Amino acid sequence: MDTIVSQRGKANWIYEGYRYRRDRCNADGSSSWRCVRRDCVGRRKQNPDGSSVVITGHIHAPDTAKNDAERVKADIRQRAVNTVERPRQIILQTTTGIRLESSQYLPSYTSLQQTVNRKRKRENVACRIHDLCRKSRFQVS
Repeated sequence: MDTIVSQRGKANWIYEGYRYRRDRCNADGSSSWRCVRRDCVGRRKQNPDGSSVVITGHIHAPDTAKNDAERVKADIRQRAVNTVERPRQIILQTTTGIRLESSQYLPSYTSLQQTVNRKRKRENVACRIHDLCRKSRFQVS
């Protein structure tokens, strides 16, 4: 059971090789999740205590390689905002050790670089990095 953030900033839940998106929050505190594939009817209910129940089965096999690639992309987006590392460092550290069948679902290296730069521009990370450098220059040691 693993939760990642999608490209649009929504929570995705990876469970038993399937990836779900939140469908609704129920009145009893549980939440209903549905498969991210549009043609699939797979649904699962997550109870407040953490247990889950299958509501409807999937019409496809689990795709662990694609889920691994989605985890890597989510990690790249998160580190782009939370760290001051260069895009090259972020990409190399997050993609190290990924399986070959998962790497085919990753975008190209330049696309990942653009993703890092775009996230930083939206979150205004460049200004924060510049401010940190400016502050450290004026500190007395």
